[in-house]
Amino acid sequence: MQKIIEVLESERYTLNKIMGRLSTTESLAQTAEECAELAQAALKLRRAIDGSNPTPKSVHEATDAFNEELADVLLAAYVAGYDEDAVAKNIKRKIKRWIERLDHNGRHGNE
Repeated sequence: MQKIIEVLESERYTLNKIMGRLSTTESLAQTAEECAELAQAALKLRRAIDGSNPTPKSVHEATDAFNEELADVLLAAYVAGYDEDAVAKNIKRKIKRWIERLDHNGRHGNE
């Protein structure tokens, strides 16, 4: 994530120009659109990896598309003005919840 933050900071001037031209609602709409495209890319990558429902995209192509869409989401969220502290706090909480769920399901499945 540090590399991403460095790029965003190095492009602050241009990003401020973008933010000055778009309303908050338009920035949020862009973020939502990019999130939908990321979801589709993630599903396509899963299909490429799994192979049970074939796709013409290779794993490499699907990975590239996933990474591109993730970049779009991160960029759009930055332009929309996400709260870095709130996001960091939520990530920490969600990591704990995720491992608790995995641990619970792991124990449950072995009983």
